[in-house]
Amino acid sequence: MPFSRSSAACRHRGAPALAAAGRLRHLSTALRHVSKFRAFPPWKPENTVQHSLAFNHSSNVNEQALFVRDSVGAVRPASRDEILGAAREAILQVTEPGQCMAAPSIVRDFLRLRLNSSLPREIFAVLYLNSQNQLLAFEEPFAGTLAEASVYPRDIVRAAILHNAAAVILAHNHPSGCAEPSKSDINLTAKVRDALALVGTRVIDHMVISASEVTSMAERGLL
Repeated sequence: MPFSRSSAACRHRGAPALAAAGRLRHLSTALRHVSKFRAFPPWKPENTVQHSLAFNHSSNVNEQALFVRDSVGAVRPASRDEILGAAREAILQVTEPGQCMAAPSIVRDFLRLRLNSSLPREIFAVLYLNSQNQLLAFEEPFAGTLAEASVYPRDIVRAAILHNAAAVILAHNHPSGCAEPSKSDINLTAKVRDALALVGTRVIDHMVISASEVTSMAERGLL
């Protein structure tokens, strides 16, 4: 992926940026383990469930779990989808505007969590970056079915101008479980790239996310 390998552009962010990146790596590592577990049996709530998660730090591996607490205070083991759904929100809390996205590993960890396998349909997302690869905004402007999402390049161009973005990273999930870019993914990327070029904004990469992997189209030479 053609990111800048130097961290000099982001050095002035200091300890807050490093701390955010550390939290992102920790959360990503935890969720990679969660994705390997079977979902708990279906549970029918009698009350509205609040996504209040807590770790059980028992030394017994079989007793280790995350829990959710409902509106009356009852606690039960969280299902896999509840954990992943909560992670989608948590990742936005530890990723701040201005965070450096120059390292491919940080981008992969962020997208692996945000576009995780709890999503039942395809979501198309855009990371808007400045000239130093710092995050200006993250948006999910398009959503579709299990197989595809309708994407309009003009809307991405409009948002890039609004955010004064120098570059973007495109991303979408494949709920079907295969992270291989399709022919339509490749064609769409070319259309978005050409449209953004008219306003001086670069497409750094387009990543495809499945439950088990993240594929970079830039690394595949598909840009």
